[in-house]
Amino acid sequence: NIYSIEFLPYLQIYSPVDTVNANDFSITWNKIVGTITDIHVFLLNGSDTTTIWNYDITISDTTAIDTSVQFNCDGSASDTLSSGKFYDITVTTTRGDATTIGSRVFFKN
Repeated sequence: NIYSIEFLPYLQIYSPVDTVNANDFSITWNKIVGTITDIHVFLLNGSDTTTIWNYDITISDTTAIDTSVQFNCDGSASDTLSSGKFYDITVTTTRGDATTIGSRVFFKN
């Protein structure tokens, strides 16, 4: 299953988003209007959020199609995805002077 993040056309989190069984996932796109500047993954625990991965990148609309970023691809995540917990993926994009932040919550089986 492919679920799109509605705020940004063509940006997708791959299979599946609402429930993740594996310990990783990919954020994939085939076109970006603007530039992706960073990706955050947060552990949600009640009203608390803990950053477990922050990936600073610059990916512009000139990047080749079918490009993806894999969770913890740089090995800098402070934790793996733990069963029974909720996580938030937040992607920041910029276009001109505008910044857009979109997020998706998922559950780790």
